[in-house]
Amino acid sequence: MIKKLINAAFIFLIVSCSDGKTDGTQMVEKAAENTESDFPIKRLRNTQDILDGIYTEYIKNNKDMQSLDSKIADIQNDKHQIMKIYNDVIVNSENYYEIAEYRAKSIRDSVLKKKY
Repeated sequence: MIKKLINAAFIFLIVSCSDGKTDGTQMVEKAAENTESDFPIKRLRNTQDILDGIYTEYIKNNKDMQSLDSKIADIQNDKHQIMKIYNDVIVNSENYYEIAEYRAKSIRDSVLKKKY
């Protein structure tokens, strides 16, 4: 009895899975119908992903997007310059306090040592 029940469940599983594949395949085919793209994927470089390729092709003929893209590039360049200046200030400040601490520890006079 249990053997028959397991066989029946197994057959039911196989039948239900095979129907799902047909529906899934039909769904993909329906989704792919009437889709057109003027972007040739074959023109992409090996290292360029599809999203970057589509973006590059899109901004090639769109002046507003080119302007926006150049503004974003300028902001990124400014950020890098500001971060360089900030890091220089932090390093200089750390160096100043390290030198000051070293000099304070090197004081041999007991009166001055108490003062600092």
